[in-house]
Amino acid sequence: YFADSHHLAHAYTAFYPSGFEDAAVLAIDGLGSEQDTHTIFLANLTDGIQKVYSQKGTGIGQLYSLITERLGFEDGEEGKTMGLAPYGEAHIEADQFLPDLSGTYQGYCVDYSHLMQRQPTPRLRVDIEKCPSKSDVYSPRYARLAYNVQQELEHCLLHLSQEIRTRTGAQRLCIAGGVGLNCVANEIIRRAGLFEEVFVQPSSGDSGIALGLAMVGIEEAARRSGRQGIDWRSNQKTFWTYAHIKFDNSELRNILAAQNVPCHPAETHVIAQALAEGHVVAYYEGGWEFGPRALGHRSFLADPRPQCMKATLNSKIKHREPYRPFAPIMLVEYFTDYFDSPVTWHPHMLYAVGCRERAQREAQTIVHVDNTARVQTCAPEAGRIYDVIVAFRELSGVPILVNTSLNDNDEPVVMTPIDALSCFLRTNADMLVVDDVMIRRSEICSTDVLLATAETWQREQLRERTDRALRTLLDFSTGVEDMNGFLTRNLLSSLYARFNESADRLARIFFVDESPSGFACLVTDTYHLDIIRRMAIYYKKPIPFSEIQLMDDQWASLGSVPENSYVLLYNLSICMCDAEACMAHPTLASCLSFYHSSDRLVLMHGKDTDLDELVAEVIDTYEVNTSRNIGELFSGVIAQEFTRTYL
Repeated sequence: YFADSHHLAHAYTAFYPSGFEDAAVLAIDGLGSEQDTHTIFLANLTDGIQKVYSQKGTGIGQLYSLITERLGFEDGEEGKTMGLAPYGEAHIEADQFLPDLSGTYQGYCVDYSHLMQRQPTPRLRVDIEKCPSKSDVYSPRYARLAYNVQQELEHCLLHLSQEIRTRTGAQRLCIAGGVGLNCVANEIIRRAGLFEEVFVQPSSGDSGIALGLAMVGIEEAARRSGRQGIDWRSNQKTFWTYAHIKFDNSELRNILAAQNVPCHPAETHVIAQALAEGHVVAYYEGGWEFGPRALGHRSFLADPRPQCMKATLNSKIKHREPYRPFAPIMLVEYFTDYFDSPVTWHPHMLYAVGCRERAQREAQTIVHVDNTARVQTCAPEAGRIYDVIVAFRELSGVPILVNTSLNDNDEPVVMTPIDALSCFLRTNADMLVVDDVMIRRSEICSTDVLLATAETWQREQLRERTDRALRTLLDFSTGVEDMNGFLTRNLLSSLYARFNESADRLARIFFVDESPSGFACLVTDTYHLDIIRRMAIYYKKPIPFSEIQLMDDQWASLGSVPENSYVLLYNLSICMCDAEACMAHPTLASCLSFYHSSDRLVLMHGKDTDLDELVAEVIDTYEVNTSRNIGELFSGVIAQEFTRTYL
């Protein structure tokens, strides 16, 4: 069963795991299917999930990502922008050098087309020089830029929440989509008191989509088999908090034994004692968390009391920027002694709560510059991590530990026990705990030799998984085409969709066989007018409009579109699909847009692409050692076919 709505899948992951009888759902991210930037649903356990409104085109999620890129961060590093933002609060003077990032607010619609061009080729329309170096991001100009985009995101989400509450009457709100990982904004929404309860999906980003798609598919399967529906609430506990995956640690023990590394039993009081003495513990227990946060099962743990611990973790372990905060994990029963929030139960690190004076005094490492902390509360059902914190409190008087993900900077969180060993060895932590195994760095004769052994095992496992994944993929197509045909067809069709498809459709409509009739005026911009003039020369035909009106391709231009116009504007066309925009500007009902929501921008220039270069790019996308030939990852017919054809 094919589910064609990205935001609907987000909504399933937000509503049903919430445990609410009914709620409004806000799915908001950089981009969903059909150019959706945010979608609002109403949901209840009887009628399911129904869409109320969907905005298309330009939204706060994509704007936030574009500003993140201007700050010099990579794709997916919006969390760095959020962490940097408080440092720009005092630098008001820098606003004179920065554009206003305010959106145009109109009901459920918050438009940013005056600031950015929409997908699939998003770019800023305003001039912001990219941060030239990592050190320059601390300057007033860039710190203020981060502050301004964070402020706009908070204003946007608060506006949407107010509109949802007023217009739907919903008393509960569920949030999903990548923007839902902005824990500062989440706490602002919760503190606003608009809703009795707020639930944010722990895996708000697109990694959570897998769950939503599975749920949509299961419901459809039930419907086709004549069942009345799925009782998701009875399965609620299966959504959280982490997957209890029991690894066989024999391979880990064998690697350690081969290097004469002593293995100790992982005793709670020993771990707590090491933490109280200032040691950093790489801690791996019983499975994988759901979502992107380290929730005490794949974490570096440390004592939050010393003022120097943040610098120690950055230099010794995480090698990351000093402006990024470290989060606390704590016993839930002591929450109100240290933190201020409308609720005390924070199991998924999704809210940046206020820090009380006691937290500032006893746990300096986890207090951010704006006096907030992205706290995780811990109860006995969390596993041994709860007992470790209890033991640490008995030694120190503080029921809090520093909790940061078990990975180095720019690495994914570890997956297997051997991954945990490699990460431990590369990051200079003092102790490694993997389920019932504990080792100390001080008892390792040669970390380099042990690391080389672990990394060899990792590479072998990675090659095996890659080979299995590719074979599984090809099992669906080998009856129709071989590897050569499979890659060539997909690469060429992608090239056409990217560089030629919209240009061909424009040429057909204007100069070949579908000339638009009944429209008094062509509304376009200089970019598209240049393309049309080139096409007119090529086809030796006039542009099929007696009047051409040029205007800016942004939301503010909607009211200037005359009746009976054909609109050839990339961003404006998608705004014309917005019901609220058309209600505000009735003349749009007589107009026609060239661009559909899924269209790519007509490109000014084509691109000659070597197919061999494309294959090389495909090869580089596989997460393998790039010094190795991809042919070594295959075997049998697949390897021979691929090598003969491409290498």
